[in-house]
Amino acid sequence: MTGGGLRLPSTLAGVGETAGKKIHTEWSTYEKAKRTLEEEYGMPPPQEPNWPAPDLTLDDLTKSVGKDYTEKYMQLTGWYGYLSEVKSRLVAQILELDNEMHQIEANMRQNMRDRTTRTTAKGEAKAPPTQEMDDKIRLDPRYKELGIMKQGFEQMTSMLTSRINKYEYEIKLMSRQVEIKRTEFEHANRESGISGNRGAPLRTPSEGRRW
Repeated sequence: MTGGGLRLPSTLAGVGETAGKKIHTEWSTYEKAKRTLEEEYGMPPPQEPNWPAPDLTLDDLTKSVGKDYTEKYMQLTGWYGYLSEVKSRLVAQILELDNEMHQIEANMRQNMRDRTTRTTAKGEAKAPPTQEMDDKIRLDPRYKELGIMKQGFEQMTSMLTSRINKYEYEIKLMSRQVEIKRTEFEHANRESGISGNRGAPLRTPSEGRRW
């Protein structure tokens, strides 16, 4: 779907084929938005990092130094950024599915109200029961197809969110560890300076002057 947009079946119940295609065309804005980001804002689709998805270990926090520590940090931030971008594009497509489904639902409800043969005691048109309309909408082939697609995207979004939260926590943990190490280093330097001063002989201001 990310490459060619939503598929449209050849037969559409409920709203009818012509109306269904019109609704689909009206609400299909994802591909246009993606092209605009690419062409006008220089934001192409995200590229998967060229290293395996990392896992932060205890050794990474306690034993890694210098280059190894920096590499793990960059791996985590790389995957965090990539998955966040993938998630944002899934959310954008879910929005498109949602709006097309809402439009189909609104059209079908209007059609059912317009075509009802039910009347009140005074002979006025009476809308079909809400539950009956809900059932017909859910059983509509196009509405069902969109619902299945939306469910799949939402499931992927949920799983991505879990991994994104994991990387966000690990990035913060590594950043915190850097601050701890920096503080320890500065404290050790201060202690070393104090010890050095203690070992030096005391001098009066006039000592060492040549008049």
